[in-house]
Amino acid sequence: MKTVLRIMLVFLAVAVGAQAAALEALVGEDQFTALYIQAMRARAPELEIRISGPLELTIGPDGQEITAHLDNAMHVIGSPRTG
Repeated sequence: MKTVLRIMLVFLAVAVGAQAAALEALVGEDQFTALYIQAMRARAPELEIRISGPLELTIGPDGQEITAHLDNAMHVIGSPRTG
């Protein structure tokens, strides 16, 4: 349970921190995924993170991994702000 909570907190931190960089230079799916992994590893180097598809990560050791879909993060981060 602690591992899942840590992963969720890292995801939140990365999403917020990656916003400025993503808005400065809009990138493709592969580059966004690579940048996201880089940011996650900087904040939680002990996590096992693998790319499992376009905008999709597998996080955790074999048998205990979770799948993270980054499509929403990319679209929200890359969308212009209104208001």
